[in-house]
Amino acid sequence: MFELGDKANLLANAAALLLVLSALAGGSRTLHSLGMAAGLLGAIFFTASDMQVAAIWAVVFTLANVAKLAQIIHETRRSFMTEEQRALIEDVLMVMATPQQRQLLKIISWRDTKPGEVLMWQGQQSPPLVYIASGLADIEHDGTRLGECRAGEFLGEMSLISGERATATVTVSQAARIAMFDRKELLQLSSELPELSLSLDHAFNRGLTEKLHRMNKERSEA
Repeated sequence: MFELGDKANLLANAAALLLVLSALAGGSRTLHSLGMAAGLLGAIFFTASDMQVAAIWAVVFTLANVAKLAQIIHETRRSFMTEEQRALIEDVLMVMATPQQRQLLKIISWRDTKPGEVLMWQGQQSPPLVYIASGLADIEHDGTRLGECRAGEFLGEMSLISGERATATVTVSQAARIAMFDRKELLQLSSELPELSLSLDHAFNRGLTEKLHRMNKERSEA
């Protein structure tokens, strides 16, 4: 067991402190993974050898590496997406697993639209799945305006679920920023990943409930 009053032991404690500070300063994921493993093994060895102070330092060193490793993983996971991509994938679709996020990014394209642009036609076969990040779009059926689709809502989700043709024509009424999904790739990805399919169902159900409630309210007030 270390004697803290001994000069050699003071130097050993100073060295241990510097090791902990070096772990907190930075490094790669591999370096911190190795540091975490080394610290854990050291804690076990020092505890078994009744070297309590050394064991405590080993635990502190391990925790410092764990903290930095978690920070690196967190920053890496978030850095490959833009804010608008993150808002859609994490906040709306609630997909948090990095592999699934990366797969979704490959099948989503973003673009700006102008008023008057038609996003889908009534009766269209396999209409696109569209997410409106900002702006507005009018929804019409047989020439009658049913309501509008707002920021944070999807278009074409019912056709995606049912496989039927589009039931309405959707036209941009206020310049919109939209995300378009590759329908075929999304269906295949959903079939391969049940958890993704569940996330999509939840997101679509929330959006459909809100749209139907708003349309019914508008019709009742008309």
